[in-house]
Amino acid sequence: MARRLAPYDITPVQWGVLAGLKDKDGVTPTDLMVELERDLPSTLRVIWKLEKKGFVRRESNPSDRRSYIVHLTQEGRELWERLVPVVLQLNHEAYGHLDPEYLAQIKKTTQELRVIYDAMLQE
Repeated sequence: MARRLAPYDITPVQWGVLAGLKDKDGVTPTDLMVELERDLPSTLRVIWKLEKKGFVRRESNPSDRRSYIVHLTQEGRELWERLVPVVLQLNHEAYGHLDPEYLAQIKKTTQELRVIYDAMLQE
């Protein structure tokens, strides 16, 4: 994946943050960290790198002056649009040979495990 994303000057981890922001634009780094199941220091580093590249912007959080909210910029949205076909092709190459029913079962099992994991975190 890194090799395919390199011409766009983005890493797989940075792609994950872009994709996460595309789904939930305007979140705090902590919310993004939870959504992406990453640690806060690495999430912050990726946000800073993406900001330097002009793909995200930070703004103060009106509900908490100590934190900020992260948004995709127009450039970030355009990059996301250009990268979706690349990532879909990679997914097809990785999983296209697998039986669709098997993939559906893997997805269902993964979702069930996530529910269990999330419930454990709430305890």
